[in-house]
Amino acid sequence: MATRGWYWSTVIVPRIRQRDRHTCQLCGRPCPHPKHHDVDHIRPKEMGGTDEDANLRLICRSANRGGRCK
Repeated sequence: MATRGWYWSTVIVPRIRQRDRHTCQLCGRPCPHPKHHDVDHIRPKEMGGTDEDANLRLICRSANRGGRCK
């Protein structure tokens, strides 16, 4: 499990940030600072989603926590 955490934070997250151009995929606003956004599963893993790039997107941290994009 520790390997997944390292791989997720050093390989997957930077790749999704770059692909989505540091922009929230819900509101379209830029997310220049990593503390202001999260990589989110489009289809949750609990519902059969995967960690494949096609199922991941960059969104505002507030949206990921159930709020709205600010």
